[in-house]
Formats: sequence, structure tokens, C-alpha cells
Amino acid sequence: MQASFEFVHSQRWFEGRTNFRLSREPINPAQYSVKDIGYAIAKVFVSLHHYSGTFPPCIQSYGLFRQDSPFSAPRLVGVATFSPASNPKSIKKWSGLNDSNGAELGRLILLDEVPGNAESWFLARALDQFKAKKPLVQLILSYSDPVARTNLRGESVFVGHWGCVYQSSNALYLGRASPKTQYLNAEGRVIANRLFSKIRNGEVGRQYAEDTLSEVSGIAREPEESSSSYVERALGALRPQSHPGNHLYAFPLAADRREKMAILNLPVLQSHSLGIAAYPKRPDFLMAA
Repeated sequence: MQASFEFVHSQRWFEGRTNFRLSREPINPAQYSVKDIGYAIAKVFVSLHHYSGTFPPCIQSYGLFRQDSPFSAPRLVGVATFSPASNPKSIKKWSGLNDSNGAELGRLILLDEVPGNAESWFLARALDQFKAKKPLVQLILSYSDPVARTNLRGESVFVGHWGCVYQSSNALYLGRASPKTQYLNAEGRVIANRLFSKIRNGEVGRQYAEDTLSEVSGIAREPEESSSSYVERALGALRPQSHPGNHLYAFPLAADRREKMAILNLPVLQSHSLGIAAYPKRPDFLMAA
């Protein structure tokens, strides 16, 4: 088991089912292209194939297209979506930059048919295109969840991932985000804690959050029920799971090496990254193996 995780790095998805490809598999770049795609196309693809079954708030999405021959139409085989920070304070906390100068890699998903080293090739081009489109953004944060999950039948729905793609893309490893308790429904789907606070506090997006919670928990809000009461009642239908914190990576976006080094030398980034000896190499359930 240990050897398989050391040599098989590229985690793939098709209709929510996970698979792995050897990270050393080459792609033929002549067959692939990266293009800006609209919200609707990205949402359908990600919602169908990603293990979460959800599509995050979106600033911009890019598609990886494969063309098997000069006479065939390009097919969408991957999507990278850039999102606003899931926590409004996270960009400032982890980099010292203003929120408007940062974003998150909300989704990165490739179908299992694509060879193993395509992620870094695709991500590099998506980052370049995003930087050209959003020149004020200087840093992308990306979280990698290393904790495995099962459904109530004990079937594995997610084996955990620890950021091999980000490591191969030379991202800066910042360590772990804060430990937390996360909540899962019967099928092993995680409901983001941010959803609960949006409902409780009546924030923008509250209705979407409430509809999502009702769907995943099977608990609908009663007429005249307070927001806090509804959230607590819905939580009772979910499974709590202790989580030690996601791995966190940072991608500085820069036009040249001098600008990149200026971003990397930000005092807050340095304070987080100093002392981190090495990238993580296994999901949490194998850390003690």
C-alpha cells in the first residue's frame, strides 16, 4: 500500500468516482489546449465529475480540451476554477495581502482518461491566463484535504489527497490550516462550515446556503423558525468528524522573477513557511504507516 501511494500520484474523477494515474505518464501537448470557459459549462462538468458534487463561487474557469485528431472536435476533459477566498480573512492571514489581491483554486479536476502529468501542464497555463485576466491578483491559495471519508455503508467515497499536483508545480507549502469539526451526510459528502455561518448571520448567499443544507441533510426549515435553530436541527442529521486541518499551498502570480520573489518574501508568507521541512507525501490514514 505504501509503494502505491509513493508512485501513483494523480488523482482523477469520473462521475464522482476516484481513480489514479501514474504521475510520470507523458501527455502529448499537441493534443491539448486551455481556454476560458463560461460559468454554466464549468458548473455542469464539475458538478457531474467532482467527488463533492458541488461547484464553488466562481471568478473565472478554464477548460482543458483534448483533440484526438485534426478531424475531431475538441472535448472538455478538465476544469480549473478560481474562486473568492472561502474565508474572507484567509488571504490576509496567510499572505498579508488584501483580499482583492488573492483568490483560491476552488476546483481542479481532470477526467481519468487524461495521462498523469497533465495537471501541472494544465494548471500552469490556467494560472497564466487567470493572471492576464485579473492582474490585481498576486496570490492563489489552494487547500488539499488529506482525510479519507466513507458513507454510512462503510464504502470509501474519498481517499484523501495531499497536494502532489501543487508540489510538482513548485507551490509554496504553508503547512496546515486550522483543525476543525466537519459534518458529513449519509453519503459522505462534507458540508462546509462556512455554509452554517452564512445562514446564522444572514449573509449574502444565505438562501443558497439554506437550500444546500436542506438538500444534503434532508431537513427543511420550518416556517417562522430562527436561523440558529434551523442550523442546529440540521446538524443533528449530519455526522461530525474531527479534522486536523487541510494542507495549504500558495502560488505567487508574477510577470517576472523579481515580482515573484517580492511576493514570496512577504513577511507573513515567510512566517508561515519557515520551518516547514518537506512537502507531505501521504494521506493522513497512512502517515503512521
